[in-house]
Amino acid sequence: MGIMDRPSGLSSDCTPKPSSSEEEEVRFMAEYTWQTLLALYERFHVRENLRLRNVESDIVVSGVPAEALKTVAILGELSDAVSEVLRRLQVVTVEEVDVEQRAIRGRVLTSLAAKYWPVALPVVATKVSLETPANLLLVVTLLEVKKRVAGLLEGILGRVSPEIDPLRSVIVEKLESLVQRCDRLLSEPVLKPLTIKALRFADDERRVAELEEQVLEDSMRRPREYRGYARFLDLRRALHENLRVIEKDVRVLSELLPALKISREKLYELYGFTLVLECIFSIVGGGCEVKVDSSGRVLSIYRNGERIDISYNALPQNVESRLRTARYYGILDGEIKVDGLGGLPDTIAVRRRDDKRKLVVIDYKYTRDLSYLVQSRFKVYSYLNEFNADAAILVAPMPTNGLYSDEEAYEQRGFYLTAREYSGAIIKIDDNGKMLALVYVDPQESCLERSKSALRKVLEISLLL
Repeated sequence: MGIMDRPSGLSSDCTPKPSSSEEEEVRFMAEYTWQTLLALYERFHVRENLRLRNVESDIVVSGVPAEALKTVAILGELSDAVSEVLRRLQVVTVEEVDVEQRAIRGRVLTSLAAKYWPVALPVVATKVSLETPANLLLVVTLLEVKKRVAGLLEGILGRVSPEIDPLRSVIVEKLESLVQRCDRLLSEPVLKPLTIKALRFADDERRVAELEEQVLEDSMRRPREYRGYARFLDLRRALHENLRVIEKDVRVLSELLPALKISREKLYELYGFTLVLECIFSIVGGGCEVKVDSSGRVLSIYRNGERIDISYNALPQNVESRLRTARYYGILDGEIKVDGLGGLPDTIAVRRRDDKRKLVVIDYKYTRDLSYLVQSRFKVYSYLNEFNADAAILVAPMPTNGLYSDEEAYEQRGFYLTAREYSGAIIKIDDNGKMLALVYVDPQESCLERSKSALRKVLEISLLL
């Protein structure tokens, strides 16, 4: 199949639906972008925060949901540990003296019999108590996790803009699942009676520390009896560590999200960036390591001795605009002493292996205005020279045939409108392999698979072959 052929199995008609409003597109872009980015975080176990540049303040994609999922997994292990504990439950045998008037249950204390005879008899009854330090600590741990997560939920339940709300919703969903898991464990019939006393411990850090120390000491002295509890102690430490990470990031997000405003054009950039990431990961496959650099703006994929850097509104390492190293002179006087000019593409993807390098620049434009699309094509074409790139890609929705603000757009309308049938076009610039690509990506669910197929094909040709 040639590079301009339509992807098989996909309809050639993916024009915007008349019934699809811009609000529906915004909702789809927001939901898909945040859910996909966070899913990639979880899938590749990324720990560092990814900072997506925005005019007012950065949008931070953090490992909060990933950490929440880890905590859910630990709670799942804790559930197994609880089952083990219940099979080997530590109990305390207590002897209590009761005065029985009717049925005699227990051993009669003959030394005190004369005192109560003939009305009643004193007896010694043996009772089993579940109120051991280990069992109390188990319930205290579940109460602690529930209380801390509930506190986080209170801080992140406020209203945010429609473009950000899906990000908040995903985080809330993960945190709520933690509370539900704790409730299920606390409802165990054997543990439920200990809740009232455990609540008094849970608010006293000193008493909890003493309780934990006592259980640890008991588990070391009697390892066979406390086998299940020893595993529980390890899980307790892991839970607290994960909760510290979640609390730190959620506090930042709680302050950031309500005030965060992003334009629809910016949201389309993020949507395009997400699709690019998803396509690259689908091509690369599993078995790779993913990291985010110290600035939080460049995501790196390591696999089989090669490295792929993907940035959003940032320049990856060793990528420089030729304009930034240029010298500037006034027409009527000497040199102009200012910081250098230089473009900043929405995304730069660099693939390095040994001494070989491939560099692709990508810009996203949320417009169906053909005149603006033509101007944007000039911009990405200039990036080929400015960054000495191998390919430049323009991502935009399918244009409409209508009014034109300049003659050039009118003269070239045939190319852009015809390219809609192919989800875009690839233009070979020269025999050295330099290329310019136009990819039509409409932010609608009905066009999603076709958009990903087109982007994937262009990225395979330009970056990953």
